[in-house]
Amino acid sequence: MADENSVIAFYDERMLAHEPDIEVPFLPGRMDDRIRSLLVGLGVPWKYPEHPARLTAIRHFLELEPVPGVTFESGMAATQEQLGRVHTNSYLDSIYQLRGESAWLDDDTTAVSPGSVDAAEVAAGTAIVAVEAVVEGRAESSFALVRPPGHHAEPVRARGFCLFNNVAVAAAHAQAALGCQRIMIVDWDAHHGNGTQDIFWADPDVLFFDIHRASPFYPGTGSLAEVGVGLGEGTNVNVPLPADADDAAYLKAFREILIPAAE
Repeated sequence: MADENSVIAFYDERMLAHEPDIEVPFLPGRMDDRIRSLLVGLGVPWKYPEHPARLTAIRHFLELEPVPGVTFESGMAATQEQLGRVHTNSYLDSIYQLRGESAWLDDDTTAVSPGSVDAAEVAAGTAIVAVEAVVEGRAESSFALVRPPGHHAEPVRARGFCLFNNVAVAAAHAQAALGCQRIMIVDWDAHHGNGTQDIFWADPDVLFFDIHRASPFYPGTGSLAEVGVGLGEGTNVNVPLPADADDAAYLKAFREILIPAAE
């Protein structure tokens, strides 16, 4: 059994290789023209915001201010079989073809650099080992420091900086390989996790709770009416909030919506 309050933080430097360079020509040419016209219109210098320092800053802070019970372990790369539980083979093939390339995948600001596909595989795989650590009793909880992020990635499309849906890959692994029969995913990012919702839209065994800034804020999904379909109806719970929602609003939503839904 894990020690009380033990936390394993999973961190792998291979994920730092995801570093899109906006000065590199994007693919295809028409998309390149579109993106560059948008950047010029900003009137200020723009750099790819999903950058390696998002992870290194967290690791550095935890090293400067150690938290009792927190230890570090490295991650692993997800296999095609593991990724294929939530993404189609055709989509995976299209992403694998970008290994070693610089490319722009959409107009949602999703781009790749030569190391991005490898980094994305490690991000998804690290989410898996974080779940395994808890299920196997090695830690009470785990913290996966991963990038690229994942919750916008859909079964057939990259969106919003996301290539593979890390949390969905981990949840599907828990179902398929670890014997977990009921799973709850709580997403409190400001943006709605459209990809995670799409993946588990009809799954009665996964409760997806998402609290986020309401539409038209990106990606524009996550209304109260989006509750799942078929056997999964009612297992998708969205809490869209206004832009000025404070901590009290979040706590109220957790206490009065999330806890009853989980129970």
